[in-house]
Amino acid sequence: MIITGVCFTTEFLLVLITLFLWLRDSSIKKANRFLGLFFLLLGMLNLSLFILYLAWIRNIYFFIFCYFPLEHLVVMFLGPVLYFYLLLLFNPACGVTPRQMIVHALPALPALAYVLYYTTLPLRVRIGLLANVGGVQSWMDRILNAIFFIQSLSYLRFCFLKVNTLRATDYNLQTKAYEYNLGWLREFLLLVMAVIFVYMLIGLVINTIYVVIYLGTCMIAVPVLYFFIRSLLITGLSMQDVIRFPEQIGRGLKLDNDLVADYSLRLEDTMENKKPYLRQDCSLKTIADLTNISTHHLSNLLNVHLGKNFNDFINEYRCRHAFLLLGDIASHRLTVEAIGIQSGFSSRGNFHSAFKKVYGNTPSGYLTDRS
Repeated sequence: MIITGVCFTTEFLLVLITLFLWLRDSSIKKANRFLGLFFLLLGMLNLSLFILYLAWIRNIYFFIFCYFPLEHLVVMFLGPVLYFYLLLLFNPACGVTPRQMIVHALPALPALAYVLYYTTLPLRVRIGLLANVGGVQSWMDRILNAIFFIQSLSYLRFCFLKVNTLRATDYNLQTKAYEYNLGWLREFLLLVMAVIFVYMLIGLVINTIYVVIYLGTCMIAVPVLYFFIRSLLITGLSMQDVIRFPEQIGRGLKLDNDLVADYSLRLEDTMENKKPYLRQDCSLKTIADLTNISTHHLSNLLNVHLGKNFNDFINEYRCRHAFLLLGDIASHRLTVEAIGIQSGFSSRGNFHSAFKKVYGNTPSGYLTDRS
C-alpha cells in the first residue's frame, strides 16, 4: 500500500514538472526540455518499478505478462540527458547533434540487448524469473547495475564540476539578457549522487528484487520532491528565471542627475536598513523590488554611475558585514565559514575570494594579522 501511494504521488509530480518544463516559454527553452526529458525518464522508471512490484509482490498475471525490464534501459539515459541539459544551459546557441546522441547512447546497448533477450523468453520462463526464491537478482541484472552506477556517477560528477566552476559568482550564470542562479542544481546533483551511492551500497549487501523495488521507488521520490519543493518556494530554478539585464544593456540607457541621486538614496537606504545582501539568493530583481527601481534602471545605476557589476556591489556589502563580525569579540566563537554564511556567502571559497578582493587579505589572514 505504501509503495502504491509513493508511486502515484511521484508519478503525478513527475508528469506535472515535465509538462511545465516542456510548455513554459523561456529564454532557455531548449535546455529546459532536456531537463523535462530527465523527469519524464524518471517517470518511466517509476512506472516500470511499479509494474514489477505488481508482477512480483502481488503476483498478478496481467502484469507478469506486461512486464519487461525497461528500467535497465531507462536509467542509462538519465546521465546523458542531464549532460545535454547542462551543455545547452552554458551554451544556449549550440544544439545537440544526432551524432552526439548516438555516442552518449552507446552505454545503453547492453541494457537494450537484455530487454530484447527478455522478450524472446517464453512466458513460463519469465514467470519463473520473477518468482525465483528470495527474489535474488540474476547475474545479468547485477552487470547492468554495475554499468549504470559507473556511467551515471561519471556523468553526475562531470555535471557537478561544471556547475562548480560558477562558485566565484555565487553560481550565477549569465545568458544574453538573463541570469540564472544554479545553486539549486549543485544541490540537486549532490542529492542524486548521494541517492545512487546509498542505493548501490544497500544493493551490494541485500541483492534482491525486493530491494530494487522498495528502495528504488523511494529514492526516485527524494530528488523529485526536492525539485518540486524548491521550485515552489525559492526563485532561481529554471522553472523560475531570475532576470538580470547585463551591463551592455544598462550602458545604452541615460539617467538624468536627479534620477540618479534619487535612486542612489533609495539604494543606500535599502542596503543599510533592510540588508538584502545577507540572503544567499539575493539577486538584481530582489534589490529592484525592494527599492522600487526597475531592473533596467538599477543595472544602469550600478554599471554606469557606480562603476560596479552586481556581484561586486553585493559582495562589498557582504564583506563589510563579515569584517565587522571578524572584529567583534562576541563573534569569535564562530568559525570563518559560519561568518561567511551569516554574511550572505554560499560557500567558504566565495567568501575568501571576495574578501581578498575587497580587503587584500583572506578572512583567516586578517584574523592572523590582527592577533
